[in-house]
Amino acid sequence: MRLISIILFLTAAVHGLNAREWKSADGTKTFKGHLASYLPPKVTVILEDKTRMTFNESLLSEADQRYCYLANRVLSKSFSSIPYKVLQVLDEGLLVNELPTNNPNYSNEFMMIWGKFKNSVADNEAYRRDLYWAGSYTYKSVEGYDRTIRSFATSLDKAVAIWEYRLSPPDKDSEKGGSSKLTKESLTASGTGFAVTSIGHVVTNAHVVDGAQKISVRVGEKLFDAKLVAIDHQNDLAVLKLDAPTLPLKIGAGDPVSLGDEVSVGGFPNPSIQGSSLKLTRGVISGMKGIQDDIRHYQIDAAIQPGNSGGPLLRSSSRSVVGVVNARLNDSAVALATGSLPQNVNYAIKIDYLLPLLRSVEGFAEQVAKETYSSDVSIGQCLESSTYLIVCQLDAK
Repeated sequence: MRLISIILFLTAAVHGLNAREWKSADGTKTFKGHLASYLPPKVTVILEDKTRMTFNESLLSEADQRYCYLANRVLSKSFSSIPYKVLQVLDEGLLVNELPTNNPNYSNEFMMIWGKFKNSVADNEAYRRDLYWAGSYTYKSVEGYDRTIRSFATSLDKAVAIWEYRLSPPDKDSEKGGSSKLTKESLTASGTGFAVTSIGHVVTNAHVVDGAQKISVRVGEKLFDAKLVAIDHQNDLAVLKLDAPTLPLKIGAGDPVSLGDEVSVGGFPNPSIQGSSLKLTRGVISGMKGIQDDIRHYQIDAAIQPGNSGGPLLRSSSRSVVGVVNARLNDSAVALATGSLPQNVNYAIKIDYLLPLLRSVEGFAEQVAKETYSSDVSIGQCLESSTYLIVCQLDAK
């Protein structure tokens, strides 16, 4: 997922793992460092001396651009410092069960961790480490049934390599060093969107749908195919259209926003873990500018997680959309840079930057002029009726 909506940093840098070598587009320059963030087209790398360098992705080799794309998709479903108990040591890795200790996202998940652990790990022992999403793993249970669970690697580079293999597995005859357990798979992504008309126009983040071969939007209990009708990569915004009636939220054009205003966020964080029902969080406008005083964003303290990307930021007093959720700070990254942990530091793109994109959609302005908005429902009902789960099948880029 050209992510994630989300500012994701490698916790690997915190643990002092070897830096990755990067190559320029013309192949004449190389440098070493860890991927810090990828918000297309900007790439930020933490160099070996812990300084940060930001540049356009076009300056990188095609292989490194693909690495950024896959790494962002991996990080959207990865875990930082997750505790687990080893159930069984296998030839190809560990079968483990997630533990609740100091684990705010505990869901009692069973997982596979790829690697050679027979000489270093024992059954029933407990560990804690960063885990990077590596697709699925199927095994036979003690009852004799096939069971499919999520699998992980112990470093981002290993997880990306696994996805490279899964997306383009070698021919059987030429396969060397691969694993028959690493089956061919497609990348998937999920995010949040919200209706802006009653005829199926839905807003989300560009990074949620970027690279998607197929986009589906869940309205009620039904999934509808959607097409991309407008996209703004610079501001991380996109407009979808589906052939289904939708209940629009009011766009807060001209609705003044001030520091300290109460806001509500609706979305579908980590649906594979937390479920596919809408989650609502509340907070305030805690900053009128974003990262490094970016004027396009509000800083908010409403809690968000991967999957909230593209969700509406609703000003509670007016029940109108004043922003689109699209980024969060990662605790490990800020700890690496500043030595302290952030508390609910999240961001939303201001509605002013969505309006030009909406006006570019044929027939949108005329349709909005016809819309009516209910004022006698709660904020929860308002968000629940108009906020949708978006599911994408992605290409390999």
